[in-house]
Formats: sequence, C-alpha cells, structure tokens
Amino acid sequence: MATFGVSAGPDHSSWLSENLSSSSLSSDDEDRGPTRPKPPAFRLTFDQPAADPTSFQQRLDAQMICLENVKVVGDVALCSVKVRCLDAPPGQTRRVTARCTNDDWLSFADICAQPVGVGVPVHHASAGYATRYQTLSFAVRRPKSSESSLSSGRGPAAVEFALCYRTEDNAWWDNNNGRNYRVEWIK
Repeated sequence: MATFGVSAGPDHSSWLSENLSSSSLSSDDEDRGPTRPKPPAFRLTFDQPAADPTSFQQRLDAQMICLENVKVVGDVALCSVKVRCLDAPPGQTRRVTARCTNDDWLSFADICAQPVGVGVPVHHASAGYATRYQTLSFAVRRPKSSESSLSSGRGPAAVEFALCYRTEDNAWWDNNNGRNYRVEWIK
C-alpha cells in the first residue's frame, strides 16, 4: 500500500527563489517561518505500476494492458494506461475501458480511455520484429458523499476500478492481480 504526498526537503531556499517573488510574500508570511507540509488528501491502495519498469513491462507483455500511473489532483484521479497493440486488420475495433465502482460493485460504469499521442514501436533486434505500445488516459472523479457506500460512515470516499482492452475477438484485463485499483479520498 502506498501513500503519496509532497514532503518538504531540508533546503527550501532554491525552490522559494524560483517559485515566489518577493511581492507575493507579506510580512505575516515572513514572521511565521517554515510550515509543515499538508498531509495527503488521498491514498492509493497500490504501488504505482510503472515505478518498477521491469515488472511493469513483464505485466504489460503478459496481460496486454497495464495501469501505468495515477495522479490525483483535488477531486480527480488522472490515470494513464499502456496497451500492447496487436496487428489488426484495418477497421477492426479496439477499445480500452476502465470499469469503475464506488459502491463495492453493486453498480459500475465503463469509462472509455482516450489515446495520448501515437503508438510507439519498440524494436526487438534479436527477434527481428517490433511491438507497438499505445498510451491512453482516463479520469475518475471523487464520488459525492451520497453516492458512495463507503462514505456513509464505513470509510473514505473511494473509486475502485479494473481495466479492459477489447478487440472484436478477445478481451484482456488488468485488475491488479485480483485486488483491483482503488483511490481513496481522505477529506
């Protein structure tokens, strides 16, 4: 399980000089001294998959689809997904969706992931062929308190999801080895 937040390093002087002008500081700001970083307002119940590139590549090649990263900005989780593209005849439909729930799978919705850029070929010199990978993205919003069964006193507002890559004759899933992916908003 991983918790992500911004922690303050020992030397803030270079960051301050690059990101704040003297006119943006009031005398009150100067008198207070350093502040503690805010605790993260969210929690990911999984490690970022692409943080371990070797494991990520192995999972991607084995299951054809893999969550790459999640970045939470306020009430929105921005997710990137990588798929291993198959050579397909022109016109064959390919679709990548995130199957999401906020009520422990009593209901769900499929969100279509959108392509980011073009597919990137990776050449395998020893094998004499290239594999093409495509990056896609989707976003999920923090559920309103009334929408999430987890927000009714049983826990934080949360969205749980699994990923699906479909062609006309196959479907591949990334469900985090049966645990699904889960984003929890603390506040």
